[in-house]
Amino acid sequence: MIPKRYFSRAALAIDIGVEDLVTNVDGSVSFVCDEQEGETVVQQLMEYAFEPSDAGVRHVPNQWISMQADKHAQLRKLVSALEDYHGVKSVATNGKVNVGHD
Repeated sequence: MIPKRYFSRAALAIDIGVEDLVTNVDGSVSFVCDEQEGETVVQQLMEYAFEPSDAGVRHVPNQWISMQADKHAQLRKLVSALEDYHGVKSVATNGKVNVGHD
């Protein structure tokens, strides 16, 4: 049960070391925290009735770069080719589609 001093799960999450809450397209919520705090944050969230479906390290850019859909498609093609290259474990990018702008 969430202590009464927390008016929301978001307030609780921030208090236990979560740096940001991101609502995903599918309605799920991602809790963003420092890599060293991850395990502790997951344990504390579970103590307060959160049920994580996934927990792990993800590289999140400090700054996103907006780009047109055609340029983003080219970037995705490059990322896909790099991911297929032998020995590459993962590829990260900070490019995102600039929705609704020309």
